[in-house]
Amino acid sequence: MCAVGILAVGFGASIMQKEDDTRSQLEDAGYSNIIVMGSTVYGCDNSDSFRMKFSATGATGRDVTGVVCSGALKASTIRLD
Repeated sequence: MCAVGILAVGFGASIMQKEDDTRSQLEDAGYSNIIVMGSTVYGCDNSDSFRMKFSATGATGRDVTGVVCSGALKASTIRLD
């Protein structure tokens, strides 16, 4: 029972870190008003380990939605809907 609790806390911390990483990647690319909506199974390549859905304001001032894709041995990719 304790191991399950530790696993759940570790998983939660991992998701929070990915949300922070997603926000950082988007800020570095010029996006603002970022809302990270959580993990998704769609929008990325099968080799991507993490897929985080977001909405934001792009550098041109337009509102956009998309997903930030990343994997263990590759950089992040921002894909717009």
